[in-house]
Amino acid sequence: MPTISVIIPAYNVEKYLDKCMNSVLNQSFTDFEVLLIDDGAKDSTVQLCDKYAEKDTRVKTYHKKNGGLSDARNYGLERISGKYVTFIDSDDYIDDNYLKYMYDLILKENAQICMVQGQLLLENEEPHKFPINVEKCVSTEEAIRMMLLRKEATHTSWGKLYDVSLWENIRFPKGQNYEDYATTYHVFSKATRVVYSDAKLYYYIQRLGSIMHDACSIKTLSVLDVADNVSEYLLTKWPESSDEILDLQAHTYLKNLQQILNSGNKAFLEYQNRIILFIKDNRHKLLTSNRVPLNDKVKIVSLMLGKGVFLKVYNFCDGNRKVN
Repeated sequence: MPTISVIIPAYNVEKYLDKCMNSVLNQSFTDFEVLLIDDGAKDSTVQLCDKYAEKDTRVKTYHKKNGGLSDARNYGLERISGKYVTFIDSDDYIDDNYLKYMYDLILKENAQICMVQGQLLLENEEPHKFPINVEKCVSTEEAIRMMLLRKEATHTSWGKLYDVSLWENIRFPKGQNYEDYATTYHVFSKATRVVYSDAKLYYYIQRLGSIMHDACSIKTLSVLDVADNVSEYLLTKWPESSDEILDLQAHTYLKNLQQILNSGNKAFLEYQNRIILFIKDNRHKLLTSNRVPLNDKVKIVSLMLGKGVFLKVYNFCDGNRKVN
């Protein structure tokens, strides 16, 4: 039985799959299996998946009817045989030491989850080498707080190595955008020990057409309901982290208000009003908390001055974010 199972859903990624798979098969750690899930692709992804299964016995290719990213990941979870599992998106790739580094840290710290950072890269941009400054073991609550505040970690499924037992009775919500947001906190809540490193070993490619960069739509605005549900769940588990939980919810709401206003689509007026009401109702707690990042406070204050001011401030802040 392999030590690590790598789940890679693949749908119409003929331009990217080679780079992804080569980065996995060239890992310095070799005791792993790859579950390559063809999620009903309509391009040469189908043939590429078969090619890799023929090329390397560690690769198991599955062809299934299209069901979306969550469904493909769940399909893989039902078929893994490793002690640990990690998820890689098929249009991303990883450092040669990605698996070894996380596995060694888990063993060293006797942890159930290891999380590292990613580098957000434009297509054809080469990854940068950064020094590793932080390796620390944290409690479950602290790990969740780190993800809530988005300073050191995020709730993406990638960039993490999990003990398989944590996924028992947990699956990604089928047919729903922002599946990581809806799932990761539930998985982390079952862990007792988490190790974190600021090593930037996962290479996340920003490309047009990805879910995260779609234009505003009713489907993308479903993240508001995800934010509400996750916040409600976390408050029952860690009420002492209520400020951080509220901030993530507000951060999600503000980001979607920006997208609505940028779209200029009046069909989203109901969502717009929902967001503004939520921010107004919670502005005092958000602005007085020392746990809410200054960047979010600036956006909240700007919204109180009007939607036009808010949009200018948000777009300015967003445009000045560093890629890495």
